[in-house]
Formats: sequence, structure tokens, C-alpha cells
Amino acid sequence: MKKMLPLLCLAFAVLFSSCNKEKFICKITYPYDGTTALANSDLTVTVEATDTKNTIVKISLTFDELFPIMEATAEPFTFLIPADKLIPGRHTIKAVAVNSKGERAEATATVYAAKNLNLPDESPDFVTFTNEQFPAGWSTYTWEIDNTVGFDDKYSLRAANRPALVFAQKTMEVPGYIEFYSKGEHIDLFIDNVLAQDNSSIQVGDWTKSTYFFEKGKHLFKWQAGEANTHIDAITFAASVLPVITTDYITYIHATTAISGGNIIHNGNSLIICRGVCWSTSQNPTTHDYKTENGTGTGSFKSYLGNLSPNTTYYLRAYAINWVGTSYGEQKSFKTLSE
Repeated sequence: MKKMLPLLCLAFAVLFSSCNKEKFICKITYPYDGTTALANSDLTVTVEATDTKNTIVKISLTFDELFPIMEATAEPFTFLIPADKLIPGRHTIKAVAVNSKGERAEATATVYAAKNLNLPDESPDFVTFTNEQFPAGWSTYTWEIDNTVGFDDKYSLRAANRPALVFAQKTMEVPGYIEFYSKGEHIDLFIDNVLAQDNSSIQVGDWTKSTYFFEKGKHLFKWQAGEANTHIDAITFAASVLPVITTDYITYIHATTAISGGNIIHNGNSLIICRGVCWSTSQNPTTHDYKTENGTGTGSFKSYLGNLSPNTTYYLRAYAINWVGTSYGEQKSFKTLSE
């Protein structure tokens, strides 16, 4: 037994050393992985680094492995990605922290740069062409230019008599949306000769703003007014983008259950076809892991998590799916209780 004591002491020493192992962590706190950012705008990146035994001496940041390395040597560790680098599309941000012993810790985040949602592609203003000189792909029947009434200027199209039709052909390489303003009697929009249902309709003064979503491809759009003196103006086509979503805090944590949720603050100008939360014992869970499905549409929602394992650490993110793809909120972690 006495011969075993040194071995037991050594085993306990190794175990104690392992439990108190230095923890050196680097984390990108914003943008979180899967964030949708505004393209062609400055993006501020914040990074945190902790080391239980050593001092953080610097943090370096790279953007798409092409942008020159930026360094910060004092907190707060913030970096600015200039607007001309944040072009539309997916980008990878990599942070590397170095401690006083020369050791490194890394973190990465993917960000989707979306086209400016407030600056869509507008079709030519009606003032730029006459009744006989509409742009290619556009044609009208019994509409005329009205130079006294307009939504954003003094020009609009006015139905001279009924039925009044406006045709336009448009090819979109990605899912998109269309919006327009009308005044007077209701205007029906047909997409590929099928009566479309507007996804939103709001009153702006004495004009009605209507928005419709459509899938990618080539489409024929037709506006039809049933009464004369109906006006239409500011027809806009634009590409949809990934939705923007945040993750709720995890509450009511028990041994096998918990509650979380999310908030979709922008649908990306496309239909939200599914939303919920996903979780895993590994970081950055996706919809291929465990998940809830909590309906459709924007706004906040609650998610009930079940069949969890007791005394286990989980990572969770809210997600939203539209016609463009899947977007994730920031990651949060929690530990279930013991039974």
C-alpha cells in the first residue's frame, strides 16, 4: 500500500494540474457568426480575449485572408472594416490573439454583406420616357403620363379608362421583391398571369404602398386597374437577401428542458418560410443539428427545448429561413441542471 501512495499522489497531481489548466480564449463578439451586415458600409469588429495566467499582448484581424492584417495592443480590441472592402456576398473574419508567452488563440466568423435595403433598384422614372418610348420589356394599354400627380415627384401613370394594363418582363438571378405606390381604386398585380397576394400593404399619405415577393427566374408582371383615374408610381424591383435575426436568452433551464427563441427584425424582403432555434453540444449549431420549428413570419417567437441531457453544456442559435437561404442569430450557451 505504501508503494502505491507515490503513484496515487502523482495521479492526483496530474488530475489537479489538468483541472487548473490555463485557459486562453479568443472570441469575436461582433459580428457574430452568420450576421447579415450592410454592404458598402463600414463594419466595426469587436474581439475579446482572456487568459487566466498570462497577459494578452495583441490581437490581429484578417478579412477574407486578403485584407492586410490589422493589430490592436490595448482594450477595447476593435477594428474597422472599411466600406469599400465590404462588397455584397459572404466574408470571413479571423481574429488571432497572442499572449505574453507567444501562444496564439484564434476565432473566426462569417458575415453576409447584404445590399442596402434602403436603396433598392428602381425602374426608370415615368418622366424619363413618353407613352411611345417605354424601356425594353415595358408596355402599356390605356395608361398615360400624368404630370400633375406623383408619389415622389410630379409624374405618375394614370389609367385613362378601363381596363388599364401595364406589362413588364424582369429576370432575377436571385429571389426578389417588387413594391409600388398606387392612388385611387385598387390595382391588381399578376405575376406570370397569376393574381398575386401582396405581402404587405401600408398607407403613405393618400397613396398605398404594396409589396410582393417572388422567386428567382424570368417573370411577367402585369398591373391592372379597374377604374379610370387610378394612379401608379415608384415601381421598384430589388433582390432579396438573408433575414436578420437575434437570439433570445435561455430561460427556465432544467435538467432536460429549457426555453429560448428569437426575433426576426428584417425578413430580407422575402417570405420567412421557417424559423426556430437549433442547438448542439458543439459550437455554432446549424439546422442540421437539433432544432425547433416555430412557424413563419417576422417578429419574436418562443422555442421549447426538450429531451436535453442533464448536467450538459449546450450551444444555441436562433435561425430564420427565407427564399434566399438560412440566417443565424448570435450564439448563446447554457448548462442543464443535474437530475
